[in-house]
Amino acid sequence: MHTDLTEIRERLDFCELEINRFSREVMTYANHGFKSRMVDFPASPSPVKHIYATMIQPIPVSLRSRAGMVANEIRACLDALACVLAARNRQDTKGVYFPVKNDATAFSGDGRNKIKKLSGPDQDIIRSVQPYQAGNSSILYLLHEADIWRKHIKLVVSAGGAGGIGFGSGSAQFFGTVNEAPPLFKEMGKELKIREVIVSGHAEFSIIFCIRFAEPPFNNQNVQFFLEDSLSEVRRTVSLFDTKDRSA
Repeated sequence: MHTDLTEIRERLDFCELEINRFSREVMTYANHGFKSRMVDFPASPSPVKHIYATMIQPIPVSLRSRAGMVANEIRACLDALACVLAARNRQDTKGVYFPVKNDATAFSGDGRNKIKKLSGPDQDIIRSVQPYQAGNSSILYLLHEADIWRKHIKLVVSAGGAGGIGFGSGSAQFFGTVNEAPPLFKEMGKELKIREVIVSGHAEFSIIFCIRFAEPPFNNQNVQFFLEDSLSEVRRTVSLFDTKDRSA
């Protein structure tokens, strides 16, 4: 068993390439998968416009599957890390996993049992990462949940969403609360209102569409951003164990 982190880092670099590929494929899909329009409100001329959009092509399973595979590989790198750390401590890797739990109590029990073959200092570092829902690194909990959903329930990427609106000419400002949750496109052919805007002059607009999680506890997160954040957090976690030969 190797006791350095080179292969894990290479796997994470591969995940970055796959996320970039996912991003390009989402853009290609979005260019053909949605149609949008801006209309006056009310029907008579008004500076207030409503922007609507409709999903006209389903989200390809290839996109949903790629996102799931990337999440799985990022999560698997944490288990590989735990095994490397056990090997550094001159232990076998049977029963060794990187524990991600619902809360601190569960982590203190079964979670600590999964890393009992690691050195004391390495166990303490994993505990400091707080890999449970209430911890500082809740992204690890969500990554773990995404992987479980994919393997045992279904692919969780199941809705489109508006990621942003750009205006190429004229001037416009958002009307109302800009922090409101974007609508999720779950049904083909169902038109949804994206935003209300106040427009001066003739404004040409474009909508940046993305793929979002539709199930709790992911809170409509942009899947690309979620994968990027997960990758960043796992890289940060791996970097905590840069010392080549930690032992008890």
